[in-house]
Amino acid sequence: MPKVAIVVAAVVLGALAVTVLSNRGSKSAVTTTVTATTVASANGSPASTNALAAKPGETQPVVITGATLADLPEKGDDPAIGQPAPVISGRDFQGAPVVVTPGDGKPKLMLFVAHWCPHCQREVPLVVKWLKDGSIPPSIDVVAISTSFKSAQGNPPSKWLAKEGWSNTIVVDDEKSTAALAYGLTGFPFFTLVDAEGNVVARASGELGLPDLQALLAKVS
Repeated sequence: MPKVAIVVAAVVLGALAVTVLSNRGSKSAVTTTVTATTVASANGSPASTNALAAKPGETQPVVITGATLADLPEKGDDPAIGQPAPVISGRDFQGAPVVVTPGDGKPKLMLFVAHWCPHCQREVPLVVKWLKDGSIPPSIDVVAISTSFKSAQGNPPSKWLAKEGWSNTIVVDDEKSTAALAYGLTGFPFFTLVDAEGNVVARASGELGLPDLQALLAKVS
């Protein structure tokens, strides 16, 4: 039987503080398509993560298609504004395939969260509330990306997000936090707003109150 070759090409995640990612200089040189997990079929052609056996997990294989975004700077202009956001092909916690495709005609708010981050733990229930009461327009897709999993930290992300009542799309990042790195994440929670054409409109790191979030969303409403 032919062997299935699994090639992992991911940028190693730097040390994490509670709200800040560091040691990320090597990623800035990546400007072409980055494939986090590519499965080679018997004839040698690449396949998607769907070729891997689906199973529940707090991390899942991820494929990033498109140029990675520059890290969000601490101050000054954001170089990612106006750039096309990469496609994320991955899975949810149960192993079901999920593809987030910027530019599919609907604006998207990407919310990157870590289960151990106290700021995320405060922000997620607020976003859930704002989704339910209509404070976030239904015309905008809101997607949670569970990333930076740490098994020793407890509070498993699958149980945490279920407990908070998150019912929107969820993508589970891999053990290298490849999706987060592809979007230039530098802290938690991390927001990326993408317009209907798939271009980055705004990014923000840290807790956002409803007025700040609505001001952000107004850019695509």
